[in-house]
Amino acid sequence: MTRWQRWFPWLVTGFVVAWTLVRLFGLDDHFILVLLIGQTPVMVGGALGAAASLMLLRRWPAGTIAAVCCVLLTALVTPRGLTDSDPLAGANGLAVRLASANLKIGAADPVRLLRTLTESKVDLLAVQEMTPDWLQRADGAGLAALFPYRIDVPGGLAEGSTLFSRYPLLDTGGAPATDGWYYQMYGTVQMPDGTRVFVQSVHTAAPLSPAGVGRWRDSLARQPKATPDGPLRVLIGDFNASLDAGRMRDLMATGYRDAAGVVGKGFSGTFGATQFRPPVVIDHALVDGRIGIKSFDIRPLAGSDHRLIVVDLVLPAAPPG
Repeated sequence: MTRWQRWFPWLVTGFVVAWTLVRLFGLDDHFILVLLIGQTPVMVGGALGAAASLMLLRRWPAGTIAAVCCVLLTALVTPRGLTDSDPLAGANGLAVRLASANLKIGAADPVRLLRTLTESKVDLLAVQEMTPDWLQRADGAGLAALFPYRIDVPGGLAEGSTLFSRYPLLDTGGAPATDGWYYQMYGTVQMPDGTRVFVQSVHTAAPLSPAGVGRWRDSLARQPKATPDGPLRVLIGDFNASLDAGRMRDLMATGYRDAAGVVGKGFSGTFGATQFRPPVVIDHALVDGRIGIKSFDIRPLAGSDHRLIVVDLVLPAAPPG
């Protein structure tokens, strides 16, 4: 047996072990790891293939370790593909439908998007990467009539952000996701029964370079934390992070639930559908734990590299008086 034959199985196993440790302990803050960690569901298959191959080759120690890692990774990602029992979804509250669209710097087709929003009876739309030209075209196609309330900051590149609503928006505002990068508009939606819910159109910095990872970390850290005893909150948009990213899990740990994961659609790819690689799940609706989650869906978004996400929520009934 050559030295290469002796050590290659351990190189394969070492890669699987390293990936598992990075995912378990949230060690993905570095450039390459941030980009890789979003493919953890794919890595489950890779770990299974590695374990099976090593077992067939009778490399028992290396195969056993790879198999253990495969089990751990499977346990970490499987729940997002299983439907949770959510009693809040059937509670006596007010139903509201939210959507989010990343427009790819205004390249998305506004007419086709409005048709989808109208047919889907969306109540509130969060938009990222909106340009003045796109807004003008969308208003010409009937956006203003569909959503009479808005708070927006169009941008020339990817910084534009918007909330469009059928219901009044109170306490509106916006702030950069991180210094000089992207805008994120927010507002409190006042429902017909008086219930109020804070909604933010999220667009964190993209971790596309070593310097960008620092901005990405900062922008995720700046996202509003859940307030379990305070105002209802929903964060919806392009987080540029999968559920396997440690920083994303830290944000969720403050009291949010991922809508797609609750209804068993956590593997529905939202970005990269037009590229020759597995799509990743980076567009999310993070929902206050007191809000019911009835459904989550993804729809085509013509002209964009993202897909439209649509989520049905049940808000707790407003207290009397």
